[in-house]
Amino acid sequence: MNETVLTRKFARFAAALKVGDFESIAEWLDPEFVVHEAAGLPYGGTYRGAEGWRELSRAVVTQYSDFRFEPLELIESVDGNLVVRFAISGRSCRSGKEFSTTVLEFWRFRNGLLAEILPHYWDTHLLAELDDDQGRPAPPPPHDGSGAPREDG
Repeated sequence: MNETVLTRKFARFAAALKVGDFESIAEWLDPEFVVHEAAGLPYGGTYRGAEGWRELSRAVVTQYSDFRFEPLELIESVDGNLVVRFAISGRSCRSGKEFSTTVLEFWRFRNGLLAEILPHYWDTHLLAELDDDQGRPAPPPPHDGSGAPREDG
């Protein structure tokens, strides 16, 4: 990989995250930092600022034991942002089910600081149904993606 200032910054960020060094992470976040997690996930929602990042991290490790993430690819955009593909895996603390999937994240920077993360999971359904201890699939979402309510629910 061709190393740039941005990829070096990412490597330091990922290393700090793996050891829970939230003080270092906070230094790299824009004051208006935001991460948007898919609403269908157990930790879905919008998290803001350094405290929001800490809250999201706690939610993930509370949800999953043995949670692991490994950067697979980094693509730097022409406007100084990153696209990062991670392998993620772990085990649901509630059901004991194991999972392994990937997530593609768009990292937007402003003035050299991380301003926004937009994650796109390969299999949100897998993560959403992990806690279904009856082995049944999760119920369908209330909308079909068009914004119109589903007719069957």
